[in-house]
Amino acid sequence: MELLRVEHLSKIYGAGENQVKALDDVSLSVEKGEFVAIVGASGSGKSTLLHLLGGVDRPTSGKVYINGTDIFAMNDDELAIFRRRQVGIIYQFYNLIPILNVEENMAIPMELDGRKVEKAQMDDMLLRLGLTERRTHLPNELSGGQQQRTSIGRALITRPSIVLADEPTGNAELVRQKIIKNECPCFRPHAPAQIRQKTSRRRSFPDC
Repeated sequence: MELLRVEHLSKIYGAGENQVKALDDVSLSVEKGEFVAIVGASGSGKSTLLHLLGGVDRPTSGKVYINGTDIFAMNDDELAIFRRRQVGIIYQFYNLIPILNVEENMAIPMELDGRKVEKAQMDDMLLRLGLTERRTHLPNELSGGQQQRTSIGRALITRPSIVLADEPTGNAELVRQKIIKNECPCFRPHAPAQIRQKTSRRRSFPDC
């Protein structure tokens, strides 16, 4: 079953002599359950593609369909709601809120959507991520790996349709295991060698 379809996606920044074509006519599709790696040199457009797939940015041209929904046909408010409910994003630099503890950071997508995380669900997520004993700790009280696991929990807490992971090289195998256990198809730019061997497919981007 097709989960994601991308049609002729392009992204251009600037104009005239300063114009930069970050993404040029990308088309692809992903079936439910696939684990896909996006590989390529720095500056080749991997993170730009991830941000467009997640609805964080809008393209210059082209379309992205998730579960048959044209995400860029929505206005900004509609897209924000769709993103919270359907897309989990694991950022390269975690993007945790410093004044919130582990449990509160993980619950943010649900809270923004006006929903509460069931205690059993949160307990299970913390246990599987090895964060049970750190649930009340602030980000500055965590190791880098613990911060990344918190960001993984935040991405998975809503049980999204698709997970997008931006260069999670520090704990790549952990990311793979947690996503597979949640049965979420995943895109990951710049996947390390051990993860590439376990992906369903790889898409290589030429050096820009």
